Amino acid sequence: MSARPTPLHLRFLGLAMAVVLLFGALLLVTRRNADDRVEPTGQGASTDGGARDGESPGGTASSPPPVPLDDDQPPLDAAAAMVLLTDVAAAQDAGAALLVEAAALLADTTWGGLDRVASDDVRSRPVYVVDAVVAPDRRHVDATVLIAVAPPGSADASMVLRFLPGASAVTDAGSVPDVRVTVDGLPVDHVLDGDGARLVVTSDRLADTDGPPLLLRVEVGYDVPDRRTIVDDGGPAGFGLLAWNPDMTMLGHFVPLLTFEDGAMIPWGDVGSFPVAAWSVVLDHPGVAVTGGAETDCPQPRDGCVWARGLTLRDLAIAVYDDAVTVSEDDGVRAIGSSRSLSASTADTIVAESLAARDVLTDLFGALPWPDIDVVLAPLTSGAAGMEFPGLYILRTDTAGSLGGGFGTYVAAHEVAHQWFHAYLGNGSLGSPVVDESLAQYASYLFFADEYGEGAASNLATRYYGDRYRGWRQSGGKDVAPAASLADFGSNDVYGPMVYARGALAWIAAEQAIGRDVVVGFVRSLVADHGLSEVDVTAVVQAADLWSMDLADVLRRWWIDPTPIPLEDVP
Repeated sequence: MSARPTPLHLRFLGLAMAVVLLFGALLLVTRRNADDRVEPTGQGASTDGGARDGESPGGTASSPPPVPLDDDQPPLDAAAAMVLLTDVAAAQDAGAALLVEAAALLADTTWGGLDRVASDDVRSRPVYVVDAVVAPDRRHVDATVLIAVAPPGSADASMVLRFLPGASAVTDAGSVPDVRVTVDGLPVDHVLDGDGARLVVTSDRLADTDGPPLLLRVEVGYDVPDRRTIVDDGGPAGFGLLAWNPDMTMLGHFVPLLTFEDGAMIPWGDVGSFPVAAWSVVLDHPGVAVTGGAETDCPQPRDGCVWARGLTLRDLAIAVYDDAVTVSEDDGVRAIGSSRSLSASTADTIVAESLAARDVLTDLFGALPWPDIDVVLAPLTSGAAGMEFPGLYILRTDTAGSLGGGFGTYVAAHEVAHQWFHAYLGNGSLGSPVVDESLAQYASYLFFADEYGEGAASNLATRYYGDRYRGWRQSGGKDVAPAASLADFGSNDVYGPMVYARGALAWIAAEQAIGRDVVVGFVRSLVADHGLSEVDVTAVVQAADLWSMDLADVLRRWWIDPTPIPLEDVP
């Protein structure tokens, strides 16, 4: 692996923290004004500046007193915490417990308001510190990933990480990644499962049930496959979520990710089963980069470097474009794409429609914990018109041609809705895919009703939900309960009409039975009660029982009972 050289590890913790504090002081001197912005117009420009969240890369005059640590360690202040979260060498030396404390401290200081989350919540979650380099030709990635996480207490002393660059559909079109793994500084056994897109790590430390947080370090290097050589298998690898394109490189699921569903990736559907975590990514890149996190200059500003971070992200995706880009932005929603494929007027329309969807859904379901949504145009394969990540969604390039209330608007609304389901209200895409996909469909329907009228919403439900289910049945297709796990559908041909159509129609059927206000009130309560955590089908139905037994009965009939729905009951 040809990674960027890292600083020499300091041998003594006292010296390490002294250097950390010195660097933090330098950051305080050189930090940018919070109102400055860097526009994505040329080489090395990030797609935004520190003003996105009113925070600069140094401490603040109003920072609270330093946090006292062990007797042999200097107190941790905001400047020192910032260095620990942007320097993998310093982070490695500090260890997992100090990284978690650093993220919690920043939640109360310089990152305050970034994701509207309390420091105690941050302290209970994993922390990612990533140093990544995208090669000048955008065809290779080297990354060092540190993850501070509580030991899982697994009986077999193993941990499964989701790793899309290791998926067979990706490696068959590129190369097998170079992977090195340590736990708390010690080399450990690991296996790359290409068929399941999994990195399986084994260490006695992982068997602890009540030990202190451990520090998992994964160094990876891999070639990004040309999208034109990827076989579209109907799943995350085949969609082109991790792919080189002539005008841009898409880096979705680009580093190993903690997952609460350790099953193999299925060649249809998604793999979005990642716990909420604090993220800090320093990215060296050519051209223009946009991420799902809040972006600013790197702590040591230099050309071609962007620093992205967030306190409540399940994943962090990155798009890297050549210099020629089109950008439109309004009130925290931004669209970006290659100037060869995105006109200024289309970018404005994408922003306007995404912003409208965000505002309608905020009124219905409550505010998101992160302040911004980025829309990136990428040439996904035909299997996906769009794809969601926390703080960012992909709109397939050709889909942008059908905005203005058409298919493109429906896709945009659906992907914006995924910011609530499952980026905020989590669920397992392998075990309970009907939860987030049906709710994103229902939210799209509600947006159309608000923006274009009830007639437009009814037409949407008939065209994309009712006709899809009806066509499946009329073609001789057999129903599978939408509440099934992803693997149980057997193919994308079954998964689509069951989850995206029949599963979504359950919410509309519930409206007809008990009224929209009752159904929307229930969904809003789910978000309020379980945001930043996870639910499955059982939890949703149990919550519905407490809210309205009639609602629960509808969900059981449409989601859990595999008996076909009478076509006269389908819009």
